[in-house]
Amino acid sequence: MMNEIGSEKPSWFQKGIEHIKQNKIKVGSAIAIVLWMAAGLYTYEHNKTEDRGFTTKTPQELVGKEIHDLYSYYLWGNGDTTIIWDSVYFQPKAIIDVLYARKFSRPNKEHLKVPKYFYDWKVSKIDFTDFTPVTLDEYLKSIDQNICLVQEHFDWKWFNEEYYKNDSIKAQTFKQLCENIDWTSLLAYSMTELFPNPDGEFNKDFLAFLLKHWGTKFINNLPAIYDDLTSFGPYQFTYLAIYETPERQEWASNMNPYLPKQYQIPWSVTKLEGDDHHKAAYLFAMYNLWQLTKNDNNLDALKLLTQPEHKNNLTQLIAIMHNMPSYWSSFLQERHRLTTDSNYLYQKTHDAEWNLNRNYDTNHNWKIDLYESKLSPHLSHNYGKKTYYNKKSL
Repeated sequence: MMNEIGSEKPSWFQKGIEHIKQNKIKVGSAIAIVLWMAAGLYTYEHNKTEDRGFTTKTPQELVGKEIHDLYSYYLWGNGDTTIIWDSVYFQPKAIIDVLYARKFSRPNKEHLKVPKYFYDWKVSKIDFTDFTPVTLDEYLKSIDQNICLVQEHFDWKWFNEEYYKNDSIKAQTFKQLCENIDWTSLLAYSMTELFPNPDGEFNKDFLAFLLKHWGTKFINNLPAIYDDLTSFGPYQFTYLAIYETPERQEWASNMNPYLPKQYQIPWSVTKLEGDDHHKAAYLFAMYNLWQLTKNDNNLDALKLLTQPEHKNNLTQLIAIMHNMPSYWSSFLQERHRLTTDSNYLYQKTHDAEWNLNRNYDTNHNWKIDLYESKLSPHLSHNYGKKTYYNKKSL
């Protein structure tokens, strides 16, 4: 039986479990080595920095929760379904090693050469035991500061002159959309990238736990283990979000020229450090919204999202734009029609295939959320739904 929360004396059973957990992490490090060598991709070199582990009490709101997949990877180094006990043994370097080993075990060895190089060059040399604990409030403040920094120093006038010419309505809509993105938007978007379940309250508590005991250094280097790209950090960015050469800029990097040099993001995703991740997330959202304004058919729907009461829907759109770019316009336009055409909303919500499990407002006052514009199992629906509940928790 698990100890009562707050109990200082662990039972003999709990001691045994704790011992298993501690050994499990050590075994995880060994598994990482075997995976690298077996894959023919990695010759393990013992890190010179001692990987010091420590045990800490688990917050009451997490004790007894069942976790699996990425949640389990972030704590134990494996994806097994397990229970969060009232104390957790942390060994951050071992966890990071196991996560990268899991990524390197994917079958496409040719594509994995680049992330392997990134690991060897940068991640393997990081001392994850040297970190500053961060509260969730402090983390939120850093996100807010970086958003404000970009908004204050971005040259809106120059950008409008270059891309919107004499179209003041598009220019105004774009700026208002960008100003409607705040720290809750970016944090919800980040939690959608890091955590698999649409449980916003749990995701918030879980992230707060990781920040408190591992700091931002761990979060900033978490790899995406289910793809073959160099994708990592709180927003799981790849080169498909940030890319710049002397000749051209792509994606979020398109926004760089409109910021003073000292506030720009690095030219490569591999160079992101600390608060660069938050600036990059904001600039990538700006870039994607700019792309949407190019289509005149999106303008009315975008205007709706400039209103503060639609901030959650804008946040869902940001997450969908990151993950499923081909569905940007269809999601946006469908949601706008459902929101503004009461007859169409009635028709859709009374369709036999539509399963919202919610009562329709016969006065036509009920508004549909962006993620509900497409039905599950549509992937964009799932990304949007996760973001919706993550945003509601903040």
